[in-house]
Amino acid sequence: MSVLVRAGLVMALTASAAAAAAGPADVFGGFSSTRLGEDTYHGWNAAFTYGLGGGKVGLTADLAGHYASADDTDLGLFTYLAGPRLQIAGGGKVRLYLHLLGGRARASAKYSPVTGVDITQSETSTAVLAGLAADFSLSESWALRLSASYFGVDAEPEMESQPRLSLGLSYRLGSGK
Repeated sequence: MSVLVRAGLVMALTASAAAAAAGPADVFGGFSSTRLGEDTYHGWNAAFTYGLGGGKVGLTADLAGHYASADDTDLGLFTYLAGPRLQIAGGGKVRLYLHLLGGRARASAKYSPVTGVDITQSETSTAVLAGLAADFSLSESWALRLSASYFGVDAEPEMESQPRLSLGLSYRLGSGK
């Protein structure tokens, strides 16, 4: 975890140093999949990034909802994360980004042993998301985004980590191309 904290500080300092001029923003929405324990969750992912320093560095807010079923139990995982994103390559047809986000994850389980009886349990924990995203330009404003990330949740007694994959569309707002 300390490596992620250090990397986040370096990216945050880079963002502060590069924030001389405000840049474009982008909005993302798409399909997402992750694992938690032995269960695979599928759902949605939405993000908003405000560009700083001409758009190479940005601040991202990320929301995601993932769902699964096991036997008579409905599982849910909702995350709300924020942090820096750094464009590391591109500017033409393909742009590559690194992101390091932190926030909270809320896991819930609803067990229905018989019709009309529901037993629900939920827990909120610290979560981190670190990874790489690629935008493949479809037009000046639209891009197809593929994101592959390490997703970690502080589940007692230890941190549980799994990959999270997202695929969807990104729309660039403002003057960015």
